[in-house]
Amino acid sequence: MFEPRKLSVHYQVERKNGESFHFRRNDTNNGASFNFSLNLDENGLMESLPESGPEWAEASTERCAGCTSKSKYCLAAVAIASVVDAFLGLDSLETVRTRVTVGSRVTETITPVSQVVSSLLGLCMAASGCPRTAPFRAMAVYHQPFATLEETVIRAAGFSLLGRWAHGTLSSDDDPFAELMDSWADLEEVNLRIGRRLQPYCTTDAALNGLVNLDMFAKGGAMGLNSALEALKPALIDHPETVGELS
Repeated sequence: MFEPRKLSVHYQVERKNGESFHFRRNDTNNGASFNFSLNLDENGLMESLPESGPEWAEASTERCAGCTSKSKYCLAAVAIASVVDAFLGLDSLETVRTRVTVGSRVTETITPVSQVVSSLLGLCMAASGCPRTAPFRAMAVYHQPFATLEETVIRAAGFSLLGRWAHGTLSSDDDPFAELMDSWADLEEVNLRIGRRLQPYCTTDAALNGLVNLDMFAKGGAMGLNSALEALKPALIDHPETVGELS
């Protein structure tokens, strides 16, 4: 009935002021719009992760503690290199028109650049193959651009439980979200390391503030998980005495 999900995501970003994007590493792509396409395989991984990247993406730079990757490049860093490059000349508060196509679903909005960058960074890092972002791969497979913090927390909690079910580690005897809290802590370290890589490279704050926004979701998720679950609880608990009643 259902097959392992492969996903195609396309972002089209247009500057409202008519000015051009200026790509440091590929001047032939300069223009008033930025088009970014990403294809995920059935494992939730980028089908065409670049084999090389800029110097700041090398694995020897700001390597996360206990990283198990043997790649010459940090997988998360090289996955976001083209996104960082595209927004080098933009201010994070500049508003842009953005059209996101996820499979057959289209989302259009006008939003600050930092929000677009944050959405792209989260998608690419989750699907990069980085061991620390791997717990969030399923969220990339069901990518929801520009989700609120509360929506992201609920999705993360749900996919975390599904992940434990898939690994056969779901038990009623322990904290069901302990692994999720650990994954958020790991993600905070990845964000910190990526930020340190980018600081000397970025000439404006669009990419850096996009990363800050992404990190706020990791921190906010850890702090707001219980609150978000409590807020959702009334919709999860069956109340037979109210079912079927008309207001």
